[in-house]
Amino acid sequence: MMRPPDGYSIGGMLVLPILYRKCPVGGVRALGIASLTVRKDRGVRARPEPPETDPIVGPGRGAVVRTTELAVVLVAYVLSARLGLTMAPVSGLATLVWPPTGIALAALLLRGVRLWPVVMLGAVVANIWSGASFGVALGIGIGNTLEAVLAVALLTRVARIHLALDRLVDVVALVALAAILSTTVSATVGVAVLRSAGLALPGHVLETWRVWWVGDALGDLVVAPVILTWAGLPGLTLSLRRALEALALAVAAVGLSCFVFLLGPALDPAPFRQAHVLFPVLIWAAIRFGPRGGTATILLTSVFAVWGTLGGHGPFAGAAPETSLLTLQIFLAVASITVLVLAAASMERVEALNAEQELLAIVSHDMKNPLGALRLGARNLLGQSQAELGPQARKHGEFIARCAQRMESLIRNVLDSATIRTGHLSLVRAPQDLSALLQEAADTFRTLADEKSQLLRLEVPPSLPVEADRERLLQVISNLLANAVKFAPTEGRITIRAWVTEGWVHCSISDDGPGIEADELERVFDPYWSGESTRGTGLGLSIVRGIVEAHGGATFVQSAPGIGTTIGFRLPGGSGEPARRAWMPRMLSRGPGPG
Repeated sequence: MMRPPDGYSIGGMLVLPILYRKCPVGGVRALGIASLTVRKDRGVRARPEPPETDPIVGPGRGAVVRTTELAVVLVAYVLSARLGLTMAPVSGLATLVWPPTGIALAALLLRGVRLWPVVMLGAVVANIWSGASFGVALGIGIGNTLEAVLAVALLTRVARIHLALDRLVDVVALVALAAILSTTVSATVGVAVLRSAGLALPGHVLETWRVWWVGDALGDLVVAPVILTWAGLPGLTLSLRRALEALALAVAAVGLSCFVFLLGPALDPAPFRQAHVLFPVLIWAAIRFGPRGGTATILLTSVFAVWGTLGGHGPFAGAAPETSLLTLQIFLAVASITVLVLAAASMERVEALNAEQELLAIVSHDMKNPLGALRLGARNLLGQSQAELGPQARKHGEFIARCAQRMESLIRNVLDSATIRTGHLSLVRAPQDLSALLQEAADTFRTLADEKSQLLRLEVPPSLPVEADRERLLQVISNLLANAVKFAPTEGRITIRAWVTEGWVHCSISDDGPGIEADELERVFDPYWSGESTRGTGLGLSIVRGIVEAHGGATFVQSAPGIGTTIGFRLPGGSGEPARRAWMPRMLSRGPGPG
């Protein structure tokens, strides 16, 4: 059998690669692959495949869009370069902050390395505009372009960063590979060009190189992250509360920046007019608003810091320009790195919590189906008559039913704990009577207390109004009662109390169990914690604290080894008549007394 040539296939149809076709105006241009289908009954028919997507322009975007993007990058580069060269230039062309470095890095990362001619052209135009000769401008442009291309290659091929800078490893790569390493190329080439042209004196070469290098590094640390984070993250949606918080953050950042860098004299000794007072605002922005809020705030702060220092105001303006500018550059670098690290760590934590909650939801959903079938089977088994089932089979059926119920309770606790940790616990608040809820929960646990001959005592006023979620509050009471029944000894005592003090409604559940050591009390409400006495094992008390705090309340615990434990909570009092502080004790369940 004859072997078909490469590019052909036989089996009902024949596919031929067509690589070129004539343009309407003559000549030949690349087209891609088209397939010719040969069928016995239909002849030959061509099916052109869609052309490959341009990695810079993107799908469905034409030459007008690409030209506009190139023009925007070029204009932004030239104007920001012109602005940077006005900020205390050294040796004529080395400056305090070089924003074009950040613009070039972000543009090449977002739109591809093929934009390097724009970077080159922008650097040449900006330097000629500032008075440099064509040769000097061309040499500096080559250095700036090599710097950007090297940074992009290192970040994409070596570090493989996320452009949103939402991981700590992305921030480390940006700082180490772009801000520290790649900027040495531009500084070295640029200073060499200035020295060869006689624009950098021999005694100022090192100073010029340092200023150039730090200025480029600040461009990568301050300007590039703003562009990358705002372009790489999903669409921004803010609720009214978040919008008001963002507005308060902006007002605080602008107000403090003006107070520190614009309103004070040079080297102001006032302790509250120092640069470190801005760090609470920067931390606020990074933690609450992630990379977008953090990078925007550090850019805003940098503008005021440079503006004030060049104007002779603020803590960095001094008699020696070299020292003051170096101090300012170090502050901006440290502040930017701090914000980027905090924002990335905050995003990683949020992503981890969301992934955990999603995983738990999937696992619990997959487990609930077989558990439901197991409980249904156990119920049908126990529904048979004693004669049909037999005592041994019934005992096993009851054991299966209890185990299935316990597993459902564990799944519920794990999901509730994850919901509380991620801050997604939702409450349906309504007026409730805490006394009635305590009575209902106590009635539910009467059988369990009877099995251990425990005395369950309820000491509450007739009515205690609170504003709370009924189901969640019942869950709190049930978890505390289950804990007390578990650790109270046989024929022990469990007491439920409730009272009102200064507008707060208190509830406590006491038992005369083994108690808790003093050094373990602070960890009772920690999730997954297990002490020597085994009290606090699991998630029950952790969920209690999360639900109570979501209601605006607090939990408390008192215990002594060998005496017993009291665990309770307090909630804001509800509307209505104040509850009476006197009460009548009521016996709910009592087993046989000793002897």
